[in-house]
Amino acid sequence: LADYNSDMNKIDAQMKLNADTATAANGAASAATTAVGTLSNLVTDDKTSAVAAINEVDLHADTAQNTANTASANATTALNTAQTALANTALLNLTNITNVSASSFTNVNNFTNMSGSLTIAANSDGSVFKLYGSISFNKQFGVSSFKFPSSIRPATEITISPIGFYGEDSGYMRVFNATIATNGEVTIYPRPWR
Repeated sequence: LADYNSDMNKIDAQMKLNADTATAANGAASAATTAVGTLSNLVTDDKTSAVAAINEVDLHADTAQNTANTASANATTALNTAQTALANTALLNLTNITNVSASSFTNVNNFTNMSGSLTIAANSDGSVFKLYGSISFNKQFGVSSFKFPSSIRPATEITISPIGFYGEDSGYMRVFNATIATNGEVTIYPRPWR
């Protein structure tokens, strides 16, 4: 009988330990369920598991990102189109149009036999310029310059690169850059032989 009672006490103690462990596990499971939530309450279409729901959200996020990228590209294209249209409109609406012949240039330096004419269109503040026509000349070596009449004054210095070139019998060609200063002075800078 003594052995039997001892064995029962051991079994009883183990069952109590098992019961306590089960109670703790049940509490932890309940807490986890509360923290995770109920699958049926998910707003996703897939409610079979948390993994499936997360994968669905990830797919929607990828689709949204692709849509955003497409929208951004379309917006950039629209902006470029609008800027081009604005620039074209600005050029079409130039009101200060002046015809300048080569003979009206002053402060001519290092040019000979200048001929031809330019039509110069600008807006009222000189921030947009457009030149039509051509000027022919014989140019000496080095930097050369001439000055437009006083009616032609850009708001900021304009650089034109290249403005023209000339060839030699040997087949070489020299290219020129030019600047138009705010005082109307045009300076021609030679670049190296090519």
